[in-house]
Amino acid sequence: MEPTQPYNGVKRKLVLEPGRVPEIKPVTRFADQEHVGGDSKVPSIVLYSREDGRCLAAGAKATKMEDSFEGNAPPWYKVEWFKLHMRPNPGLTSYITKNIPPLPPKKTIVEIFADFLRYLNTSVVDYIRETHYNSVNLVSLEYEREFVLTHPNGWEGAQQSQLREAAVMASLIPDTDDAKSRIHFVTEGEAGLHFCIRRGLTLQSLNNGEGILVIDAGGGTVDMSAYGRRILAGKSLYHEICEPQCKSSFWL
Repeated sequence: MEPTQPYNGVKRKLVLEPGRVPEIKPVTRFADQEHVGGDSKVPSIVLYSREDGRCLAAGAKATKMEDSFEGNAPPWYKVEWFKLHMRPNPGLTSYITKNIPPLPPKKTIVEIFADFLRYLNTSVVDYIRETHYNSVNLVSLEYEREFVLTHPNGWEGAQQSQLREAAVMASLIPDTDDAKSRIHFVTEGEAGLHFCIRRGLTLQSLNNGEGILVIDAGGGTVDMSAYGRRILAGKSLYHEICEPQCKSSFWL
């Protein structure tokens, strides 16, 4: 399977207003993004200066810098596929390491995630300020915001700890236990299941007592999850039929 460029997107919650049901809506514009609309996403890339190692750009801004550069040797390191550097048990999958770009000198995977999260967060805050009439009140809730980060199936405590560290480094939250409790995690398989339920894509199979298979074929990983449903006290409860799997696009 030929791997493709990974992309990232962000959802935001609208301000809670008396008499209105809260809505979850997508951010449809990121910093330096030229083509906007719909459920916009940006490429998961970061550029670092070859001279001093500082972050020059991320996401759409990085793409814009690449497109405008004229020359043979750009003055930056381009970081992509970086999510795969955080995978569990990298020693058992050395073939992946050989097929993805190395990290820049003196840069850790946590620092790279932090720079990318900072770009996403700044874009979200700017978007809300520009598009929401009550943006001042919304942005003032900065220290009460909850973040839900998705990650590949199979990532566990070690990877989640690194993502929390990246969130602190990116100034999404302060470095306190209370603030860290506002970082939540959902596997990409679970996120895919919620998407299917929300769009009504699973109802027929589940109503017939069958299971469903959710496959998230992303740029760097392919996540596979199987779910079933049972009714308890009138409520639908979803459960994994088997252990979720995650494979690298470089392996398939």
